[in-house]
Amino acid sequence: MVQAILKGRKTQTRRVVRPQFKRLHGTCTDGSLETERLFRRGDQRIHCPYGIIGDTLWVRETWAVNRKWNNRHCPAFVLGPVPSRPKVVFAADGDKPTAYGRWRPSIYMPRWACRLFLTLKAVRVECLQDIDRKDKYDQHIDGGAWAEGFRCPNGTAAFMEHWEKLNAKRGYSWASNPWVWVLTFEVKGGGK
Repeated sequence: MVQAILKGRKTQTRRVVRPQFKRLHGTCTDGSLETERLFRRGDQRIHCPYGIIGDTLWVRETWAVNRKWNNRHCPAFVLGPVPSRPKVVFAADGDKPTAYGRWRPSIYMPRWACRLFLTLKAVRVECLQDIDRKDKYDQHIDGGAWAEGFRCPNGTAAFMEHWEKLNAKRGYSWASNPWVWVLTFEVKGGGK
């Protein structure tokens, strides 16, 4: 998926709305999200945890640094800015960390190591199965190259399989048709 974002083929993603709700009260338009950053759920208001239109997101990837920096555990390296930044390689590029330390999971990637920033262009809420053909294309799941890694030649079937792998064990299967945040974005630039 990182390669698809880098090449400009993936411009949309879906994330589960938490907590789920039975019905959407009122409308959720780009304008209301931009000004209020929320939508109504009965008497409750739920904020979009990913931001509002115009916000910048950063993409975490599996990464490695050169051996000189590999075993550093100081807080500045883990959490904050680094005076002299180490060279970072990314698993999505097919790089091998031979001259580097071990691969580090994306969840531990600090912001200074990020190379990919996204600007939110639209935020909306819909049921998972309401995805249309244009959204499949924007999400980079309309069959073809994206689906090659899956057993399904059809884009919807490939998306279903991918969704199940990531979300079924959390209780948000395709069949349950959960509400999802639909985030449309564009690449802002690199961070290295």
